[in-house]
Amino acid sequence: MPFFYYMPMPDLGIENSGKYPTVLTKHLVRNNTWVEEDMPIAVIESGGSCYEILTAGSGILHKYLRNEGSVVKQGDPIAEIHADGESIPYDKPYSRGRRV
Repeated sequence: MPFFYYMPMPDLGIENSGKYPTVLTKHLVRNNTWVEEDMPIAVIESGGSCYEILTAGSGILHKYLRNEGSVVKQGDPIAEIHADGESIPYDKPYSRGRRV
């Protein structure tokens, strides 16, 4: 039986108090593409800084749930990942970010 989880917008520690929107600027992989742990799948921008959104486990990025240009906030689902039960990142965040 296949499993899936929603990969959320991670907490990036951005302290801009809503002054600047956080925008998903680019999808880095296509829908239905195999992804590995710590693989960047999207770029977001906030206040002139760019961040990559990284996967927490391996599986298939079935589809993006936010379009390029969408304003996003922490916890918003970015993508749907299909994985076997052993590849779901239990007991850790389903995504993380790093500044680029």
